[in-house]
Amino acid sequence: MKRIPTAAILLTLFSHGVLSVGAQTTPATPRPEAFLADINGDGIPDRIVVQAGNLAVYVATSLGVYSTSPVILATSVQGAAVGTFRGVSINDIAILSTSGQVYMLVNNGTGVFTPSAAFDTAGATITSTCQLASGNFFNRTSLDLAVVCPSQPPTVVLGLNDGTGNFQFTAINQQTLAPKMQNFLQNIYGILQGALHP
Repeated sequence: MKRIPTAAILLTLFSHGVLSVGAQTTPATPRPEAFLADINGDGIPDRIVVQAGNLAVYVATSLGVYSTSPVILATSVQGAAVGTFRGVSINDIAILSTSGQVYMLVNNGTGVFTPSAAFDTAGATITSTCQLASGNFFNRTSLDLAVVCPSQPPTVVLGLNDGTGNFQFTAINQQTLAPKMQNFLQNIYGILQGALHP
């Protein structure tokens, strides 16, 4: 069984508004998501946006200049994460659908995407306030996924990547993480105080 690195999980929870200082839970305010990543292999970052339930791509025509007509890749999208999930230098897009499913849009390298089968999210109840995040939570070469929900108690479901873009999701117990969040922030504060006032 893999040891879950508390610091990476706590930073994800904190950045998504699920945990705050003092281990209080606060609802995350849904925010528009936008990413810059080269999806068509031309070396220029394209703009990927989740807006009004659609996953849209604005292809870059030159550096910082984007097409005015988006390409809609998916509908009923609640959240997304972009990254090299399969261990190759091609950006894929992970999607959290409004029906609570997580799946991947696999890029062939030229901006043509094929949807994967939905991943099992360990029986977690995914609501409209949940968000999708990616990160290297297990200190490996592959990006993992996390579904973060500001429910009461908060729900976090981590998706461990096998290195090929297949994810095994596990629900995380928030009651165990909340006290660790406060200790983690106190330790960071102490380190910063020591650096500022030697």
